Amino acid sequence: MIPMKEARVHLYKMYKDKYVTYQEVPRRDHNPETTIFLWCVNNPGGKNEVVVGDMHRTLLNLRVRRQAEVAKHRDLVVGLDDTLADEVEAARQFKFILDQLDKAVADMARMLRVFSC
Repeated sequence: MIPMKEARVHLYKMYKDKYVTYQEVPRRDHNPETTIFLWCVNNPGGKNEVVVGDMHRTLLNLRVRRQAEVAKHRDLVVGLDDTLADEVEAARQFKFILDQLDKAVADMARMLRVFSC
């Protein structure tokens, strides 16, 4: 088990991102020291809406990042075949970045199809 302080931090982060909800059960008054908090996963209807929303946001961010990389290295995109010797390493790095982003987009799209069913 993790320490109470660390658990509170993680639960609050998940609550803020709407992954979990809680219900207060006061013993006598609404004093946090005597109140019991019941936490549950926020998954109405079993649709994983929060997870799917985060996946859509991640997919969008990956596509925006790819567009930014292409815009940043527009000269390498246009002359990818006609590169000079000193530009070969920059072109290789650019191609590696694009390949990684394309792979991440494909993986995320695949995971999104699984969670959207």
